[in-house]
Amino acid sequence: MDTNSSFSNEQVDISMIPSVKDIELTGLDKNHLTVDLIATGIIWSIIGIGLSVSFFFNSDEIETWIARIVLIVLLFIIICSFCLLIFGFKKKKYALREKDIIYQEGLFWRTYTVLPFNRVQHAEVQQGPIERLFSLGKLKIYTAGGSSSDLAISGLQYETAQSMKHYILHQTSIDEEE
Repeated sequence: MDTNSSFSNEQVDISMIPSVKDIELTGLDKNHLTVDLIATGIIWSIIGIGLSVSFFFNSDEIETWIARIVLIVLLFIIICSFCLLIFGFKKKKYALREKDIIYQEGLFWRTYTVLPFNRVQHAEVQQGPIERLFSLGKLKIYTAGGSSSDLAISGLQYETAQSMKHYILHQTSIDEEE
């Protein structure tokens, strides 16, 4: 062991650390809200059709008041899911910096994810059929040790998502060389 080297682990003054809230974050493309509303509408339509068919074929066995309660609860859940989508959309933002990417989300419980590029193993851009209609894409970033993405940002213009992917992978290769 080298006796000339000394270990140092000084305390950091918390007030001197820059706040993530001071970073200017960019909102998602407005068409992403439309895509989410369409997808949610399709899912609720399928559920509604399934329940309607079930009620139709079992109408003799189901009391009218039970059907009404189920309908009211279902409508309440549907309205809540659409409201959460609309209000939560405004809270989803990102920032691409020199050495990391930051993503903010959450309507009630705010989450800030900071992913340094030196941890990135792979990045990809995905596009579903509805996203393709609006030229949107989802940037998925993977780090070591996981089979699922560590960060996924939906609602980016497809070209922007591709550019961000190339930038991140370029920065990753620079970090590996250093």
